[in-house]
Amino acid sequence: MKLITKIKLNPDLEQYQMVRSTIEQSNQICNEISRLAFEKKNFNKFSLHNEIYHQIKKQFDAGSQQVVRAIGKTCDSYKKQISKQKFFKKYGAVPYDSRMLTFVPEGKYVSLWTNEKRLHVPYLCSDKQAEYLRTQKGETDLVYAGGNFYLYCTYEILPEDMQKYQQVLGVDLGINNIAATSDGVIYSGKKLNNVRMRYQKLREKLQKIRSKSSIRLLKKRKRKESNFIKDVNHCISKQIVRKAKGTCSSIALENLKNIRQTSTVRRKDRYKHNSWSFYQLKQFIIYKAELQGIEVIEVNPAYTSQRCFACGTIRKANRQGEKYKCKCGYENNSDINGALNIAVKAAAKINLPIVVNTGSKILV
Repeated sequence: MKLITKIKLNPDLEQYQMVRSTIEQSNQICNEISRLAFEKKNFNKFSLHNEIYHQIKKQFDAGSQQVVRAIGKTCDSYKKQISKQKFFKKYGAVPYDSRMLTFVPEGKYVSLWTNEKRLHVPYLCSDKQAEYLRTQKGETDLVYAGGNFYLYCTYEILPEDMQKYQQVLGVDLGINNIAATSDGVIYSGKKLNNVRMRYQKLREKLQKIRSKSSIRLLKKRKRKESNFIKDVNHCISKQIVRKAKGTCSSIALENLKNIRQTSTVRRKDRYKHNSWSFYQLKQFIIYKAELQGIEVIEVNPAYTSQRCFACGTIRKANRQGEKYKCKCGYENNSDINGALNIAVKAAAKINLPIVVNTGSKILV
């Protein structure tokens, strides 16, 4: 399995200027290649290379691999849409290959090509990341963000063999509660939603000002909010996968594709609904589970929140906010009831005799 780790570079002042200058020139080259590609209507990296390589190299006095990687980056940007010309930011990410960048884990520095000379730039990383870099393979992106340089490195890791477990841990993803599992654990979204609402109010104030400083602060807050949400999702996904591993359970998730288009919400809840990061959490769970050899099963979400886990009755009125109450006498938290139904659906999908991991006992 290929994963990505983020490494921070620690250049001195001279190296800092050289690296930033290289990023700036690389994006200028990409913009010129984009202009030529759009004019020629040629977005194939191999044929475009034959047409413009020598012209670009001479025009910018650029290195061979710098031009090659710039052509590749530009052509990749046109894969989804070719009707509009692409433009690249002044300090956009720059792809590096093994000829332009080499890690030296023992000395904790990276041999980095720049448009002036090759540099030995120190980097900061944990011991675990240093081990990852020993299996580093493929393209690395050089990113300039917040006045710092980062390397997004691809490395390979062998996942455990996929196990066929005889129980299922259902996971219900939501907004008020980020996740609820069939064993009765609820991961509240109260703190996350409070942070989001605070940032939303701040954005509204800053957007009205429209000054340079307000725009800078908007970008800074956007990064902080994104990083906070990502950290929360990483922590929750890690706990869910650890629980599944410890109880020898497969993980069941709802297939929520197109949920934003198919569901309707009240006006006051639109922001919450549109900023719901269920897909990111789902992807974190899937890749972490795969590393541990845990099977992830996706099920149709239809009626999982309305169905009674005890008697199977489907009735919308049974769900009363956070409480689920059925006429048969069954009562539970609404999200946990949904997670139990997800687990039942997943077990039926793969024909398991033992179906639901409820934490206290396994219901057959």
